[in-house]
Parts: sequence; C-alpha cells; structure tokens
Amino acid sequence: ENIYAVAERYEGFRRAVLDLKIPEKVIRDKGSLDSLIELVKNENHKTAILCSSDIFAVQVLRRLAPAGIRVPEDVGLIGFDGIPLLEYVTPPISTVSQEVPELANAAFTHLRRRMEGCEEDVPSTITTHFRIVERGSL
Repeated sequence: ENIYAVAERYEGFRRAVLDLKIPEKVIRDKGSLDSLIELVKNENHKTAILCSSDIFAVQVLRRLAPAGIRVPEDVGLIGFDGIPLLEYVTPPISTVSQEVPELANAAFTHLRRRMEGCEEDVPSTITTHFRIVERGSL
C-alpha cells in the first residue's frame, strides 16, 4: 500500500513504453482483476502483465488459471520487489529485484546526514540499481 513507490514505478513504466512506442493498457485499480481477465481474453496475441508488486503478481497468477489463461503460454507475468516466495509458485514468477543492501545503505546514509545537519549534502533523489530475475512466467 506504499502509494509513493507504486506511483514511481508507474511513472517509470509510462516513460519506458512511450520511449519504446510499445502499446499499453493500464489497470490501476487493484480490485479490478476481472477487468484484467477480460482484457487478456480479448487480446489476439500473447501479452505481458507487469505488476507493481510481487504479491499482486501472485494474486494475478491465482486468478488467471481458473479463467483458462495459461502462464507463460498465453500471457507473460512479472512482479516487482524480488521476494523469495516467487520461486515456489507454479510457474515461478519473474520479478524486478531491488538491491536491498544498496537501498538500505543509501537510506541509512541519507538519514545519518540529515540527523547530523548536513542538509546541503543530502540529495533530493536517491537512485539504486535493480536486476530482472527471469523465471518461468515469461
């Protein structure tokens, strides 16, 4: 429910699809998995679902099978966060994994500088690395 993180992920996604000129359809309401099912069923080609979190990707996976939609045959699925649980679902879900030690170090350094009164040394934005972990859902 971290709205800031979701908003930032969406903005990054939006910029990427615009830059790459990839057609996209966005379902922003977490409660509208039925809309997602209908959208996928009405496509005449394989599509991909990028979820704003890994937990949401697991929820989507659980709704696709009863609707007769197979992952990865009919639709690709990827989450965001890199939680270990994704290795243990069938199929294992691909994810965008944040480098947690780097993220924690950046947050700690930022907090320490602010506490020491070094406001001018504190950047307004911190960027960390990520990696895409490909599993059986693509």
